[in-house]
Amino acid sequence: MSVPELVSIIIPAWKATWFEIALQSAMQQNYGACEIIISDDSKDDSIARIVDKLSPISRWPIVYQRNVSSLGEMGNTASCLAKAQGKYIKFLHDDDVLKINCVSELVQAINRHSDIVMATSHREMIDVQGNPLPVNLGTTPLFNVDSVLHGRDVISLQADTPLNFIGEPSVVLIRSDILRTILAEGEPLSSLGGEPMPFLGDLAMYLKVLHFGHLALVCQTLSQYRISRSQSLATATEKADVVSETHKKMPLVIKKLGWYDPSRKQDHIRIAPLSHPEQFTEQNLLQEIALSAVNSRLNRWLAERKLYPVQQQQALDFFAAQSACPRCTVYIDARNSERNAWDRTFNSLSHQVAGVSWQIIALINEHVDYLPAGTEQIRLDLPDGLEALNTKNRELSSDWLLFLDAGCQLLSSGLVALSSVLSRASQLDAIYTDIICPLGGKPLDTLCRPDFNLDLLLSTPGQMSGRWLFRRDRVVAAGGFNPACPQKFEFELQLRLIENTGAEKIGHLSEPLVQEIRACRPGSAEPTLLLSHLHRRGFPHAEIQATDYGPWRVKYHHQDTPKVTIAVLGGDIDSISRCVTGLLNVTRYPNYELVIVADKRAEAGREIWLESVAKLDPERIRVVYYPALWQRAGMANMASLNAQGDYLLFLSSSIQVMDAEWLDNMLNHALRPEVGIVGGKQLYDNGMIRHAGYILGLQGGVAGEPFYGTDDKNSGYMGRLHADQNYSAVSGDFMLVSKDICFAVNGFDADLNCYDDIDFCLRVRELGGLTVWTPYARGCRHPEKTVSATTLAQREAETDTLFERWRSLISQDPAYNPNLSLTAAFTLQDDSRQSWRPLFWRPVPVVLPVTGEQNRESTWRIAAPFAALRDAGFIDGKSNKILPGLPEFIHYNPDVAVIEQQSGMGLHNWIKKVSRFGSAFTIAQLAPPPPAITLSHTEFTAVQDDYVASVRRNLTYVDRLIVADEYQAEVFADAHSDVIIVPTRLPHASWGQLCCLRNQGEKPRIGLPGSLCHRSVQELIVGLITTLANDVEWVVYGPCLPELRSLLKTLRRETDTEIYHQELAFMSLDLALVPHDGHPLTHAHAHCHLIEYGACAIPVVCSSTLNDAKSLTATRVTNQLSDWQNTIRMHLADTTASEKMGKALQSEVRQHWLLNNDGLNLWSQAWRIR
Repeated sequence: MSVPELVSIIIPAWKATWFEIALQSAMQQNYGACEIIISDDSKDDSIARIVDKLSPISRWPIVYQRNVSSLGEMGNTASCLAKAQGKYIKFLHDDDVLKINCVSELVQAINRHSDIVMATSHREMIDVQGNPLPVNLGTTPLFNVDSVLHGRDVISLQADTPLNFIGEPSVVLIRSDILRTILAEGEPLSSLGGEPMPFLGDLAMYLKVLHFGHLALVCQTLSQYRISRSQSLATATEKADVVSETHKKMPLVIKKLGWYDPSRKQDHIRIAPLSHPEQFTEQNLLQEIALSAVNSRLNRWLAERKLYPVQQQQALDFFAAQSACPRCTVYIDARNSERNAWDRTFNSLSHQVAGVSWQIIALINEHVDYLPAGTEQIRLDLPDGLEALNTKNRELSSDWLLFLDAGCQLLSSGLVALSSVLSRASQLDAIYTDIICPLGGKPLDTLCRPDFNLDLLLSTPGQMSGRWLFRRDRVVAAGGFNPACPQKFEFELQLRLIENTGAEKIGHLSEPLVQEIRACRPGSAEPTLLLSHLHRRGFPHAEIQATDYGPWRVKYHHQDTPKVTIAVLGGDIDSISRCVTGLLNVTRYPNYELVIVADKRAEAGREIWLESVAKLDPERIRVVYYPALWQRAGMANMASLNAQGDYLLFLSSSIQVMDAEWLDNMLNHALRPEVGIVGGKQLYDNGMIRHAGYILGLQGGVAGEPFYGTDDKNSGYMGRLHADQNYSAVSGDFMLVSKDICFAVNGFDADLNCYDDIDFCLRVRELGGLTVWTPYARGCRHPEKTVSATTLAQREAETDTLFERWRSLISQDPAYNPNLSLTAAFTLQDDSRQSWRPLFWRPVPVVLPVTGEQNRESTWRIAAPFAALRDAGFIDGKSNKILPGLPEFIHYNPDVAVIEQQSGMGLHNWIKKVSRFGSAFTIAQLAPPPPAITLSHTEFTAVQDDYVASVRRNLTYVDRLIVADEYQAEVFADAHSDVIIVPTRLPHASWGQLCCLRNQGEKPRIGLPGSLCHRSVQELIVGLITTLANDVEWVVYGPCLPELRSLLKTLRRETDTEIYHQELAFMSLDLALVPHDGHPLTHAHAHCHLIEYGACAIPVVCSSTLNDAKSLTATRVTNQLSDWQNTIRMHLADTTASEKMGKALQSEVRQHWLLNNDGLNLWSQAWRIR
């Protein structure tokens, strides 16, 4: 039996927060030969105490060194390497975690071939509490099998796109002789080519190692990389320029070193399976990374869509009270599958979901022989297969029918959502859901479909007709499935249902229900079925054409050729002449007249040119003059009054039509009886999209243009950029409508300058007319010298008008999908819970807290009460860290909105709109004061006055104000009639069992919150720290004056709220100071520090202005230097009495200042929940 080679696990440590967890993970490795080397760069004994505690129980030798002066990150690493004896080096940072088999798996991988010099694995990013974080391009899983990446190719790739997909040092294992060879060259590990690489130092080291050989990548997750918000924010804000500069510099250095191979295909590298490490093939690594990242994001998005335990009980209670729950028969088509595919589908139905019961029947052919005994079966391959299916459907007692291919999986979140929909859908003929299709071997192509969209269904039945649930009795009433259509019998029935009972009987559940086994593609039987459908609807001459982009093109070939009035809404002479000349030369459709509506402007030669054009054909071409500046609504209405045609084509003079059949293609839809408006595709002359339909609510406003700036060569989401479809609104610059419909809605609203076309489309929709957008009528958009009189104030007023009229449509556009983002069109919502609302009956109030930047007091006063009340089942909802767009807010429709107040007009304008268009009970809560140690007293007062003024402005539009104490209440007592005081309480789970070790330093350790060191007390603080510098160890947490740093024993940066209680207890303070400047708005902030120290049993000296301290055991002093000095020395002289005061304070905090049931009742009443 071979002896395992020694692995040196080196820990260059400098902070103790998670060091014990990291060291324990090293000690627990199941590899046979390790040593642990620790170089301690910290400023206190915290790490040393942990090493002393764990060393006796370690199976591996631990070498520990305490650095007299800080070596820095790379110096500390080099110190560890100098002591390492192992053949392999395993890095471990003090906040990361190794899985128990990390070392053994990486050693096995690196030993697969002598050319492998480094091994890495997939790693998981975790937060401060160890919870998984979303993946990014650098952390997404790459391969399904362990692999070898060619070292030189990895280097060359970084010259194109610096991206550390390898991982952080804690992830990798490296041959020690390679590292020593690199160090012998005299260059720091984190430099490359003599250039330091800040923030890419890890990658610089890897590239130098990979210059000697290849990289093994283990697909198993073998380590966890911890990242905190405070750490991320500090890097993002303080070092952004340095990070950017390094990313620019690294590719240049790689090329300068001669390590770049320009002959390699961009983004490609050679990759081999680890089982055959010499069999390299080329793969597009960046494409693989991008696909994997999308897949990981989708998996996380789906994982968040689950019921909390209390919601599961609420659902059980609700459905138990119903007289009967819907029953669904699921037909699993097993004809072209194997046993494992059947099992995958069958097992996905095993999720226990309240509110629906399932019956499973297999659809088979003669080759299916693997089904479990007792499975009911129907042979569809027989001549009477569909007749047998119809017979079964007549015999069934179930309410709904669903057809699945074996291998598909029903998603648990989809089943939950479906159960709540089926119970209230008895009036519908069918319901379809969203689905997930595979792409590149991964289930990541989401089909978030719009509500019923007739033209999109006819254009892309492969995507729109799949996974419908049919109401069984409606299927029977329709005569069942057509035996003449064995391949597409569901689609054929869908078309008949639409013909018989109409689109209003088709429902849509906007929730992914099925993960498909194969991509959705057009079927060969679809054109025949579409033609039959169109013939039955009265279009005997219809034609179905294939297109280059996939969607079918429906040509109705109407026999009528009605007269069309083409109304050119004209501006400057250049645009009018180009537009008119183009359409006169190009347009094939014969029966039209041309009405040019010219706005009022003084432009040389324009009037003469217009008169000359009119004279060309006075019977066909006319010019009318609009008596004002260019305004589309008014000019369109004038054209309507002067039109002789049956149809009106509104065309901005900035658009030049591109195809001879452009008008035929718009009439192709306009002559259908169900269509009200037709819009065309607008492009720029470079082929980029200018307009391809509006999506209501996009970008948080009335509407946006989802494909704006997209290359027309792209197919667009679900192929929608090249498919006839129904939108809620299209641009009025290229729009066809019948004159009768135009008059029926009284034309355009001439009081609107910005959204007149959207309002017009929605009024036509209200009459029952469809709006069709077609990609087959194209116009090229050119720049135009349009004079607009619209101001920002007018645009805002129009926005309010549109929300007043159409808020329900703007908040949920039926042509879109609530799972898709209103910020980035046709991408999944970042916040999965924005659209996850399965408990439609709202058993408890829905609360939406909106907080600003994450801080402790926001957590104690908003996030913690919200989470506790939600977990207890008193509320439902989600929290937002940014202001949601108005459409999102209206769609979410909370019962209560809790809004943390911030300075500025952005929040004010948002609250003003929310109060007008939302229905929530709106509550304002004060935010903690910002750090002000660098502000003068005058500046700090100005900041506070500005904040008070902002809050006062906002209070006009809220229903209630919640404050932390009577001082804040007094400030706003005259500004609102409903001001409620709810004191700050600490979360019981994290603060209820804390203890803090005393007498741990060489001198007494005194803590001071940096955020309380306002200018008005800074002279006092400087005096204290200076005079007591030789007698105590000062520990300042948070921001600190630069001139004080040299006097401090410890300066701790702000850490994440979730671990602050641990951090505070770990400071081992003997005494804490809570100075207060006397300002009424900072009183609650200072009191929060007081109870935090109290929860740790740390005795406190505080300012006498902190009046709440009268009810707590703390020593109060005036803000005089001598009083503070004497009181501190008193505590230091009698440590026993001081310790007793700390314990008494802790007892008081645990009894009165923790978020227990009494505290939750206060928040529940304040948030008007009960």
